[in-house]
Parts: sequence; C-alpha cells; structure tokens
Amino acid sequence: MAETRNKSIVKAISNALVLGEIDTTGNIAGGDLDADTSPQLGGNLDINGNDIISLAGGNIDILPHSSGKINLDGDGSASGISVTDGLIEMRTSTGSVAAIDMYCEVSNAHKVTIKPPPHADYSGNVTFQLPPNNGTNGYVLTTNGSGITSWAEGSSNKTTEVLYENANTISTSYTITTGNNALSAGPITVATGGSVTVPTGSAWTVV
Repeated sequence: MAETRNKSIVKAISNALVLGEIDTTGNIAGGDLDADTSPQLGGNLDINGNDIISLAGGNIDILPHSSGKINLDGDGSASGISVTDGLIEMRTSTGSVAAIDMYCEVSNAHKVTIKPPPHADYSGNVTFQLPPNNGTNGYVLTTNGSGITSWAEGSSNKTTEVLYENANTISTSYTITTGNNALSAGPITVATGGSVTVPTGSAWTVV
C-alpha cells in the first residue's frame, strides 16, 4: 500500500515539474498566470523596478468591486487620491493643501498650479459647475452665488479725467445690487436676451 502511494506521489511531482507548477528546488512556481482564470495574491506585489504594461495598445483596467475605490499613494481616508466611476478625490496628510500641477510642453519648464484655499478660510464646502460653452470674446466668468457659473459681458465702462463712457446695448442679464442705485448714459437698448433687474428700494437712471 505504501509503495503504491509513494509511486502516486512521485508521479504527481513529475507531472507538476513538466507543467511548470513546481520548480527543481521544490518551490511552487504557480504555473502560467494565463492558465489561472482567477489568480489571487497572498501578499504585496513588488514590481522590482519594472512596469505594468499592455501590448498592442491595449487598455489597463483596474476595477474595484462594487463601491470600492482605487487609492493611490494613500489609504483614501487621510491621504492619497481616490478614484471611482465619475469621481476623483484628493486628500493630504502633509500639512499643505492639495494641488494640481500642469506643466508646459517644452521640457516641463513651466507649470500652472491649482490649489484650494487653506482650512482657516473655509466657511463650508465649495462647488463650481462650469458653463456648457466657451462664451463670447470679452465675456467674463460669473457665479450665481450657489456654485453655478456662466459667461457674462465684461464691463465696458471707461473713465478719463473728464469723461465717463458706458456701452449703449444691454445683451445679457444684469441685477442691480440691492440697496444701490445705477446710472447710465443713454440712449440704452436692451437686446434680445438682455434684461435689467431693479430690486425694491433701488433705482436705475438713464440720462
């Protein structure tokens, strides 16, 4: 009985060597990952200075299960960048605010850095929703005070030592600040899509 069992063990080891499932030193080689449809790691994966690549222009997909996130350079709670479908979150434990650096195309010689305000300046979370178009030349980005931005005609008022000039056509929507009065040199034309809202207690005078 023992002899039969030993022969079975020797045969199994021989087959494993042929299939590459065990190396000549007795270590389990694991075989080709292509043959394993659900490989799992038993510990951290050290790429040892190499890269994770794809061939023939293929994508590299990292897909967490269900509501899981991809966390880069942190735990996703106190630090790091977390990525989920349609959302990127940046956290920092460095003591400095998070930032995005965008470099120029020539040897990365210059950059633009975008940063949020420091903690002490916040009065609540801030949201900005961008306009759905590029706007018009000379227009400026404005906000409705609730995070929705839009393009508006920039001020065309000009002053010299003796003259004050203003545009004579209103082509966007203006609201006079509550408690303030407004003065324009006429005639003034309100074009299609333009309007002037005068709050109660305020006045708009055209001379």
